[in-house]
Amino acid sequence: MEFIEYGSEIRKRLDAVHNNCGRNPEKMEQECQELEHLARKMQDDKLMGFVAFYRGQNAYLTNQMGDLFRYCLEGMEYQEKAEQWEYIVLSYNLLGITSVNQGNALFAIDYYLSGLNLCEEHNLLTDAYILNMNIGALYMRFGAYEAAHQYLDRSLKLIMQDKNKERYYNDITVLYISLANCEMHRDNISGVNYYLKKVLSECYEYIDNQIKIYVKTFQVQSYEKEEKYEQRDRLIEELTQEFPKIQINMDLYEDFYNFAQYLLTIKKYDDFEIIMHKLEEPIDQSKLIRQQMQFIQLQMDYYDAIGEEEKFNEAAKKNYKLVSRLEEEDAMTMRSIIKMRTDLELNKKQSKKMELENKKLQKQSETDSLTGMANRFYLNRYAEKIFQHCYVNKTMLGMEILDIDYFKQYNDNYGHQAGDNCIKMVAEAIKSLEKYGHIFTARYGGDEFVIIYDGYGKEEMEQFAKELKEKIIQANLKHEYSQTAKIVTVSQGICYDIPDDKQKIWDYLYSADKILYHVKKQSRNDYGIGHCDHML
Repeated sequence: MEFIEYGSEIRKRLDAVHNNCGRNPEKMEQECQELEHLARKMQDDKLMGFVAFYRGQNAYLTNQMGDLFRYCLEGMEYQEKAEQWEYIVLSYNLLGITSVNQGNALFAIDYYLSGLNLCEEHNLLTDAYILNMNIGALYMRFGAYEAAHQYLDRSLKLIMQDKNKERYYNDITVLYISLANCEMHRDNISGVNYYLKKVLSECYEYIDNQIKIYVKTFQVQSYEKEEKYEQRDRLIEELTQEFPKIQINMDLYEDFYNFAQYLLTIKKYDDFEIIMHKLEEPIDQSKLIRQQMQFIQLQMDYYDAIGEEEKFNEAAKKNYKLVSRLEEEDAMTMRSIIKMRTDLELNKKQSKKMELENKKLQKQSETDSLTGMANRFYLNRYAEKIFQHCYVNKTMLGMEILDIDYFKQYNDNYGHQAGDNCIKMVAEAIKSLEKYGHIFTARYGGDEFVIIYDGYGKEEMEQFAKELKEKIIQANLKHEYSQTAKIVTVSQGICYDIPDDKQKIWDYLYSADKILYHVKKQSRNDYGIGHCDHML
């Protein structure tokens, strides 16, 4: 963005804002206040748009996500008047990334597509690369690797048109690794090695330390894929020495989180602790409730794996307290969406092709790719809706949580493919209950599932639980490593009640989880049922 029409004093302040963004927030804000004072005095929309954009950018880089929405939305009003289309596109991108981090994939795709429409309308093709890259990443999140590859490849072609762009080597490295990740999930090792070779030969000496760490975390998993365990372990050791030295922002947080999750699955507990300790500060600073909950849930998996019951329970309580804060975060996001649509999008055209892609992604965002069941995102939406329905109509609401007995042992000994097949078998048995009507089923995550019963009594819910238990037993899926039976079984916790004004839907989920915990402590391969205790 050119500002040659301004005097040297203003241009000096503009440069100071740009240079201190994300590096020295206090100095940047001091310069922004001076520029804002001048801009208001001059009634200058262009300067106001600049100030708001960099405040939003700084909020993103320093993980202050609440401020990000405010500054981006403020800025767009000025930027549209000043025709600063590039700033609006980049703001759409930041809002999209933040929406993904908040668990709102539908909002994210809406932001990304709005940005792409502006790029097309104002011929900002080089700025479209980042939006295509992030849409590709969103498709990868939902396991749609063919579609992801198309967007990532489109992004690669666009970025290569401008090799002088700031952070060119960092961005093209992320693209190469993302494409390599697609190839890995398509079991194309030669494709993985092709993109890794391009990173190491073309980019590696020019990229930031954080991006180098990102490359190495992917290399570890490529060694795993090729069963090169010695190289894998050496690189893990190298990473755990380097990881504490880098500054982490939210751009690559999810990739590093996934790496920590991978270390846990291969039982590299000491290395896992090092990575998690480094991730704790940025996730706390981000104020992203869903990611904080995700982080705590991974800690709980770790405590469960090493038998730290007291720490597991402490983490579970902390996780439960975060649930109530989700409503405030969701309300803020919704207000932002409504304002943006009202101010900027009412008269914008939407291309037919992008609308179809949006619908496709909406379906994928609500569906678990392995089982075809509703996923956690859709479960959250449905659960709130059915809770209100039962509250208004004074009808019974039942919530069941179940998981597969000794699934970790099954997965570790029979392999991930067999583990996936086991999950799919249990999912099909659970989905068979939907034939009775007013029963909703979802995969909660891992080997955990949720069933919601609308309007059924205790005896009927018990009958459904027995039917499901027997159906899974009749499948007779071998499980030699179970301490309950030599076949796959499940444990079930069910709570029921007529909702009142003292309860929330999460009270039902929490109560069902406690009942499940009691069942597993007593015997497993069984079910428990009880009232929802809103005093929990």
